[in-house]
Amino acid sequence: MTNQVLAIFYLNDLDHFIKEKLKIKGYVRYQDDFLVYCESKSKLKEYTKEIENFLHKEKLKFNPKTKCLLFYTL
Repeated sequence: MTNQVLAIFYLNDLDHFIKEKLKIKGYVRYQDDFLVYCESKSKLKEYTKEIENFLHKEKLKFNPKTKCLLFYTL
């Protein structure tokens, strides 16, 4: 239960950063996992770097297992 509350508390600012500053419309978060949907791999890498910088300022960091994937739809 504590983990759920901490995830909501610590990552609320991240939600606002992603939605309002980066203006990413394709964003979903459940506790400490999140997905960012965008149009290209280069844009995804750009967003990843900006999110990583934001997390660093908050004294947080990505898990070493963090992955950037790009899926194409037909």
